[in-house]
Amino acid sequence: MKSIGLILSSVILAFIVGTSIGIISSFKNKKRGNISFIGPIAMLSLPDVLIAISVQLLFIILRQNNILHSGSSELTKFLLPFISLAIIPTAYISRIAQIAVKEEITKVYIMAARAKGLST
Repeated sequence: MKSIGLILSSVILAFIVGTSIGIISSFKNKKRGNISFIGPIAMLSLPDVLIAISVQLLFIILRQNNILHSGSSELTKFLLPFISLAIIPTAYISRIAQIAVKEEITKVYIMAARAKGLST
């Protein structure tokens, strides 16, 4: 049950954060063009193992500097796998959301609504 809770909660977090990042970066500063797409693509191009090891090293550094308490509470046992499992799906979901929003913005009914005075 703990594994199911961990996986389900990390997927929910990835969906919420990924969708938010994708939508915000699609509407943000259209003068930059496709530069806003580089973040999720860079995350997707890295090996999953490298990202997981980087997160673990970050936790080690935080514990050594006493930013994170080294007590073995349930929260600290849950936090590292939770974040490690949520990072990769977040990048995929944000990329999908960016593409979907960019595609939807170019549709005719959106242009007609903007011509009538509606904001983005």
